[in-house]
Amino acid sequence: MFKYVRNSCGPPGVPEGADIYGQSATANEGQVVNYECKDHLKQVYSKVRTCWKGRWTPRSPKCR
Repeated sequence: MFKYVRNSCGPPGVPEGADIYGQSATANEGQVVNYECKDHLKQVYSKVRTCWKGRWTPRSPKCR
């Protein structure tokens, strides 16, 4: 469960068909999460997202 911390981000979300690494109970500014697609799916967009100024950047990846 995420709790509010100044400049924190909400949950980064996990796209369908992906696993997420580096997620914790709070997402403070500067925290990084990594995504990896399952079952030989191809990943579109960045594999890495960073909590920055209350938002996750860049956009969430997709697995196709």
